[in-house]
Amino acid sequence: MYDHDLVDVAPKNHRFTWNNRKLGKDNIMEWLDRILVNVSLLSSYSNAYAAILPYSTSDHYPKTLVLEAHCPLGPIPFKYSPLRSSIPIVDQIVKFTWIQHIEGSSRYIWENKLKRTKAP
Repeated sequence: MYDHDLVDVAPKNHRFTWNNRKLGKDNIMEWLDRILVNVSLLSSYSNAYAAILPYSTSDHYPKTLVLEAHCPLGPIPFKYSPLRSSIPIVDQIVKFTWIQHIEGSSRYIWENKLKRTKAP
């Protein structure tokens, strides 16, 4: 999952995706089924979420991924992906940005170096 920038979209409405359909103390419910999406998809659809639908004949609940129109929430947090290090220019940009001297508090320096790294 991590090598390919995949994240599991947790469902909004229920916690379990499988039920053995037994009654009482023999009932077992688990979260087995997942919806994996690439991080870049979530940046395009900031209101993406998973939902569990009512089941019928299967012991697994069907899941759906809901992709709502992009709603600008401000800057996207910086997240480093190991896939990026396979591109030579990325290494150069990161090294160049982080060796530059910036005056200010450690938080200010950190935020500005991240911002400069993300700049096009």
